[in-house]
Amino acid sequence: MKESAPANREPEATRQTARAARRTCAGKPAPARRAARSACPAHLMRAFPSIVVLLILASCSIQAAENSPEGTTLNYRELQKNVVVIGALDKPLGDAAVMDGTIVAGASLNRLELEDRYLIEVKSVDGKPLQSSVVLPFKIPSFADVAIADDIFSLRRLRTGRNTGVLTSVEIKELEKGYVGTGVHLLVYEEGHFSGFPRHLPEDVAAWQGVGYGFSTCLVVLKAIPENEGRTKRFSQRRKVP
Repeated sequence: MKESAPANREPEATRQTARAARRTCAGKPAPARRAARSACPAHLMRAFPSIVVLLILASCSIQAAENSPEGTTLNYRELQKNVVVIGALDKPLGDAAVMDGTIVAGASLNRLELEDRYLIEVKSVDGKPLQSSVVLPFKIPSFADVAIADDIFSLRRLRTGRNTGVLTSVEIKELEKGYVGTGVHLLVYEEGHFSGFPRHLPEDVAAWQGVGYGFSTCLVVLKAIPENEGRTKRFSQRRKVP
């Protein structure tokens, strides 16, 4: 007849677990080993499922980021209430500021979409020089009485009073004399918007010339600061083109 195991004898699985725990806790000071002998097995068993879950979630997150061509997803409602966007002026978009800079011809930037535009190279904001100057497009609201032009046709109107007619390259060059490179001292704010060539356009829709879809900012010019209030002169003269 087969003898039964002693009642106080531990099952083989329990003895193996205890031996593994002793190996895990080996090398620690004696007090730590004594405390760890009872704590290690239960602690490891309780933590193991959580560790596995965290690893799975991290793996899924990495895979989702790698497979997402759009990057971080943000609902537009967050932009309306919870997000402050810092612009190129190192200030939140929509905050008014006084800036110093110079007029830049878009044709000098070798970008087709800016060929007939003028931009402002901003050098300081609220009296503080920027670490690096930034070149930004700008626009003038209809209510703002500011003697600067954001494109070649506005420049012609500003300098000659004419609104129509073809402009030759010689006339453009003459118009830009004394304008491109002029210093400006302006009250502005920076605004941002999404624009550009759309993604995932169906093949049966004809493509057109443009830049890739993305976010960009521009300056809104509200007021020209008089010369006696700033360090740069303001362009204001008119000169007829022969």
